Amino acid sequence: MEKILNQKHSTDTLYYSLTRILQSVAFYGISAILVLYMTGETLQMERNEAFEFYGLVLSSVLFSSVVGALVGDLLIGNKKAMIIGIIVQALGAFVLSIPSSYGLYAGFFLMVVGSGFFTPNILSNYGKMYLKTPKLLDAGFTIFYVTFYIGSFIGALLIGYLREKQGFSIAFLFAGLLSLVSLIPIVRTKDIELEPQERVTEPQGNRLLTIIMAILILGLFWGIYTIVDIRILDLKQQLDELLTLESPESIKQYLSSIFILPVSIIAVIIWTKVYRSQSFRLVIGFLSGAVALGFLMLIPDTPQTNHVVYFLLSMLFLAIAEIHIEPVIYSVLTKHSNPKYLATTMSLAFLLIRGILIGFGFLINMFFDDPVLGFTLGIILMILVSVGIVIYKTTSRNTYNINQQINKLNPQTNNMEINNMEIKKINSLTIVGIVLNTLILVYTFLSPRYNVLTPITAIALLICIVGLVLMVKDKVKLGSILFYIGSVIFIPIGIIGILGVRKTVSELQEEKFNKENYE
Repeated sequence: MEKILNQKHSTDTLYYSLTRILQSVAFYGISAILVLYMTGETLQMERNEAFEFYGLVLSSVLFSSVVGALVGDLLIGNKKAMIIGIIVQALGAFVLSIPSSYGLYAGFFLMVVGSGFFTPNILSNYGKMYLKTPKLLDAGFTIFYVTFYIGSFIGALLIGYLREKQGFSIAFLFAGLLSLVSLIPIVRTKDIELEPQERVTEPQGNRLLTIIMAILILGLFWGIYTIVDIRILDLKQQLDELLTLESPESIKQYLSSIFILPVSIIAVIIWTKVYRSQSFRLVIGFLSGAVALGFLMLIPDTPQTNHVVYFLLSMLFLAIAEIHIEPVIYSVLTKHSNPKYLATTMSLAFLLIRGILIGFGFLINMFFDDPVLGFTLGIILMILVSVGIVIYKTTSRNTYNINQQINKLNPQTNNMEINNMEIKKINSLTIVGIVLNTLILVYTFLSPRYNVLTPITAIALLICIVGLVLMVKDKVKLGSILFYIGSVIFIPIGIIGILGVRKTVSELQEEKFNKENYE
């Protein structure tokens, strides 16, 4: 932990945030009333057809984001792409006000294109703005992240109110005007001039690995949330009925996010003054997520009023988890990507995370009748991710220290030579072994036939993880022995991990030899 000195947020942070809020009010305000519009008197769609179209709109935004990012990165620049996106989105809202099927399809086509141009490019420019003050990246992205919730909430409330009082056409027109107003702050922002980023101590391969891991971590977090979300919504509905909570339907979906704003404000204040590593914040996020799921497990199928406290505590810890994970992942992507192609990286990350969520979506039915099973699996995965981040960070730090020592002892050694001498303490075969062992644990947990083996496989996996940690801490002999013991229960698949550890031991011996030669 260290205090942050001589770094502060710029005025452009306010401008970007205002634009993001206004754009979210318009886009998500329209999204909140979309299904009601399609199933209303004018279009008279079937409810299922309306929801299918709504899903198609959300999916299309992901693909249009890739196109918008490429245009911004390679052709016209991120700021121009943002401005074009806002204008096109406003035109889409105006076309939506035409009460016809043509107005619906044409309007949402324009809105999808506009959002695709806007979202990745504003994320890119916003992130690049903080490259000169990297210790404020997490706080900066937390500010930007919470603007989405503020805009979405206001949009659902405001556009929903206009729809009730003035009708759909007026609501759509007002959303279009808000989109145009959001241009005012963004045109006042300064143009960002990129400076060469010196990353001598981080090879390109390591950056790519970090980006992939960041995407997988965020995808896993939201994948776990996807599994338990149905149960959370069910509990919320039952508790709403117990407390006779009355609120417009268009904003009820945001009430479970009530803690996001206060948690974000506290995080921004602390992270602006004090710097902690991003891996530390991610670990806090996943452990908080595990605690949240633990509180949800305490609520029975038919909750009573005394269970409201458990639900609120779970929402609090989920908010802590979310703020410690998603904005931090945005920071990781910004720090480790090529700034010239940051928008493209962001858009591809969204697409890959969506693919991960689709994969988790196939598991929802498995946990529908047994939500406790989903909570338990989520807790196990979140704890495993936390342990994995600690191992990865420790390994990376040790490799970095070795390179620094080599560079001090032999200043003539160039970067390529240093990279060639890097030997990772945990090789890929070992990681594959751990992943396969984890999948076996998950299978025994989910299978009624083999779930009696779950405690045994869980203990064995824990022994493997402890062994890896000890190896990273230079307790090679003891760590490798523990890993061998833990992997025995997973044989024949466990042989992969055993072979990986044998290779790791050989690499560590070679690394020791290299260090001795340079000393």
